[in-house]
Amino acid sequence: MGILLSKEHFAFSKYELSTVFDNDEIEYTDNLAVIETDDISRFNERLDILSYAKEAYELMAQADDWDQMLRDVEEADITQFAFPDETYKVDSLRIGNTHQATDRGLLAGLTNTTGELQVDVENPDALFVHLKGDKHSYGRKIWENTEPFTNRRNDNLPASHPTGMDPRRGRAMINIAQADEHILDPFCGAGGLLLEAGLLGFKVTGIDHDSRMIERAQTNLDAFDIDAELIHGDALDEPFDADTVVTDVPYGRNSTTSKPADELFASFLERLGDSDVKRAVICHPAEESFSDLISVLDDNPESFDFYVNSNLTRRITVLQLT
Repeated sequence: MGILLSKEHFAFSKYELSTVFDNDEIEYTDNLAVIETDDISRFNERLDILSYAKEAYELMAQADDWDQMLRDVEEADITQFAFPDETYKVDSLRIGNTHQATDRGLLAGLTNTTGELQVDVENPDALFVHLKGDKHSYGRKIWENTEPFTNRRNDNLPASHPTGMDPRRGRAMINIAQADEHILDPFCGAGGLLLEAGLLGFKVTGIDHDSRMIERAQTNLDAFDIDAELIHGDALDEPFDADTVVTDVPYGRNSTTSKPADELFASFLERLGDSDVKRAVICHPAEESFSDLISVLDDNPESFDFYVNSNLTRRITVLQLT
């Protein structure tokens, strides 16, 4: 199987994929992840939750050069990839720096070894794609990411706020967290992370010391029929009763905080270290002072930087606490 990842924040995309497919061997050809699996239902279930994946393919062939790929396609059993009465089309996609041309007519003929398929370039039942990169990959497209992230973007929510989390990034944070059942956001703000977690079926709890943010979060969650426990309180005092925390710690002039940002972050990490939380995925400023505070809990965490503007880079850090 092949999964085409977005090249945007590619390291983060790969980490999300490796977390979701944690028991599978993954090899990369450019931004195409190749996974060996016999459990198709499990594979499909995991596809549907991915954030930065774009498309998926059932691969017929993969080779270092064009001619070898053609031989592999010719030898493949097309009945494993298409039904006799289906229509089909061959397309190509360049994923690397190669300028190899695709002879679609030749590939179409080699694909239809039984002669029972009919070409339909307008509305085919099956789309076969030649992915051109460091290797030549060929297979049937079986999935496309149609998750409506745009609908949940901050400016499209009924109760938006300037500090809202990008929904695609938030979904990836939830996936990376590997929660069992329950996710806590101690600084939930307008509820963007709770929304992504709730849509994936997790029990969700949010805390915020600003009652106006709790009201915004409730409005946004209600718009998507997500049940959540929302607590108007201080994250430094309220119990952390979940084993997984996913949060965007408040900072910047659009955030209302109970303490200066660095003091709040230090107190939060101390609170986190004293809790029963097993794993935390935290978004915070990419400043050394914040990283130094994190190192007390985990001296070698995974982290990923996201440039916002000349004055701000956000960092997502993954903490293993027990």
